[in-house]
Amino acid sequence: MPHHETGSRRRYARSGSRFGWAAPVCLIAIACNSDSGLTGISETFGDIRVTLAPVSRAGEIVINLEVRNIGSTAHNVQFGADCNPAVLVHELSSPDEEVVWDERDWREENGGCLPAVRNADLFAGGAVGVTYRLDHAVILGDSLAAGSYRIVVAFTMNQPATSFNLNAGTVTLER
Repeated sequence: MPHHETGSRRRYARSGSRFGWAAPVCLIAIACNSDSGLTGISETFGDIRVTLAPVSRAGEIVINLEVRNIGSTAHNVQFGADCNPAVLVHELSSPDEEVVWDERDWREENGGCLPAVRNADLFAGGAVGVTYRLDHAVILGDSLAAGSYRIVVAFTMNQPATSFNLNAGTVTLER
């Protein structure tokens, strides 16, 4: 896992993310009235295909994530535990695109990760998905300026133990 700095330099104005266990609704096409530079991505890691379809609209980011087993060995996925998946926000203006907001840090400071855990065994050809939302205001809090940022979704598989950082593209966050 990449190193993420935490500390008092970030404070958050309010809690307001919504999380649900719904089937991904925009996995095939991103033409979901998106007003951002976020892009869908599908990457294959061994016999696991991870598909990410983020959308930013009306003051929120909607994350649609699907994990599909394209091999013959069973795998296990857990959503919710250890803030999995999690959104990372990178500063575009810094040379190394510093992480300026990490959902895991925010959740730790605001009551912890979600208590609801969804555990799924993925057999050959099986898939599982999750959809959740984060308000722009939650990300900006009282310390980040409105503007353009790079969004990355960090996701960890249980079996095999693998971590992914999926680049979702850039988005303009507004108050």
